[in-house]
Amino acid sequence: MGRTLLIGAAEASWNEWIAEHLPGRPLVVLDPGDATRQPPARCILYHGEKPVDTVFVGSLSPQSAPHLILAACARLGQDSETVVLTSAYHPQPLLRQTLRALAEVIQPERLLVPADSLVEDAGWTVGPERIELPKGLPKLVRDAQRKAQWLRMVERALPHEIPLAELSLHGTRLGSGTRIPRATWEAAGLPPVLWAEACGPTLFVVSSEGIPEEHVPRALDFAHCDRLALAKPEDYEHRLCALCRDSGEEFGFGRIERIDFENEVIHAQADAIPPVPVRVLKVGPLRVDANGVERGEDRPWQS
Repeated sequence: MGRTLLIGAAEASWNEWIAEHLPGRPLVVLDPGDATRQPPARCILYHGEKPVDTVFVGSLSPQSAPHLILAACARLGQDSETVVLTSAYHPQPLLRQTLRALAEVIQPERLLVPADSLVEDAGWTVGPERIELPKGLPKLVRDAQRKAQWLRMVERALPHEIPLAELSLHGTRLGSGTRIPRATWEAAGLPPVLWAEACGPTLFVVSSEGIPEEHVPRALDFAHCDRLALAKPEDYEHRLCALCRDSGEEFGFGRIERIDFENEVIHAQADAIPPVPVRVLKVGPLRVDANGVERGEDRPWQS
């Protein structure tokens, strides 16, 4: 028995159909907006109702990070009998191409789509089978369900203090370049900032005040860069995060409370037991506050 690929639907639910027709098989949910079983913003492998592995996305939309959805598919869908459930399909170029790429990775024996789906019938290695599905929960109920999962995440979280030194940050502009020590920066006669680094042609600076316009040319020249990207320390507050080992294995899920740039420490709340060494911190664009309220998403690589 080979893998089965199920295309999600916004107004319908696969849950009952899976339980009736595909019981006992590993289920990979590649919909980061799904909150029926666990807090969302991740892709999750289930054995029964038990989550056994996760891949952090940090957003509710697959469009925010389609490369992470593909990575999750490759990592979580290795079992030859896996059932893979995607996000709801919308006729947009990026989602269409991502869905085709997922099918290439999975090589499904069966491809099942909701009866009224706009997914094309042509161009697949296996022809789509159209399935009549019961209606899903109303949006109001789904929103309340997601809020309950965020509160569950907050209630389970414990405080973590993660030093920035030797930490690999994924999903942020912060930490993607070569750090410019504060003393070196200020010795060049540049105004104080909380953090500065050069990444290729871009000088990235974290500062509450920014850089006065008259100092920008000298800062760019000093860093051998030709453009400037600015962030504020509050840009990192409440953003979702995952605590990981060097291998990328995720062992904690939660949110950043704040980054203390003066002492170079990230203060996070996550469901791992402290103290624990964190080698990789994955950071998402979605913000969720301590009351489980979603506070919007940053643009990719904004900070």
